[in-house]
Amino acid sequence: MAAVMVISAARFVVKVLDIDISWRLHKVSDGQRRRVQICMGLLKPFKVLLLDEITVDLDVLARADLLTFLRKECQERGATIIYATHIFDGLEDWPTHIVYVANGKLQLAMPMEKVKETSKKFL
Repeated sequence: MAAVMVISAARFVVKVLDIDISWRLHKVSDGQRRRVQICMGLLKPFKVLLLDEITVDLDVLARADLLTFLRKECQERGATIIYATHIFDGLEDWPTHIVYVANGKLQLAMPMEKVKETSKKFL
């Protein structure tokens, strides 16, 4: 059963990242190689996953699909994802905490609920 889930997840990630399974890594572009590396990384079992701007080169629909996949993986695996990004669309209901770093210094760290409460005061 677990093997079926891994194969299903692999097919989904390959589709979302627009990977051609006939690619040969020594013949593909840097961007294509990066997508293959992301796919391989996402399929390994993880408890903590650090992602740095992995959706920056994806179109809006592929990004939404990948974020849905990541959210599901977190819930099913009980894993934590640390996701560094400057694109916050689609993340409104997913994070449990927000951390803001500027100029190499921690500027803000708080639970998402508190961020929502604070932002309502200013809207």
